[in-house]
Amino acid sequence: MTDRIVEFAWRTSILGLIGLTGIASLILTYRALLELVAAQWQTAVVPSVLGIVLGVASYLLCRNRNDLIYC
Repeated sequence: MTDRIVEFAWRTSILGLIGLTGIASLILTYRALLELVAAQWQTAVVPSVLGIVLGVASYLLCRNRNDLIYC
């Protein structure tokens, strides 16, 4: 029984991590896009870089999710 609980918690943690990184990437990228539209070039750099980094992290987590879940 505890095996099932631990497996469920692990799967939920991995799925939550993928979801949170994806949502954070979208939010930061859209924020950077809006700042670029408002011609605030200096303040748009940080959210765009962080959005791209989180997007790549989310992609890598999605691509390797089977290895993470069934380790």
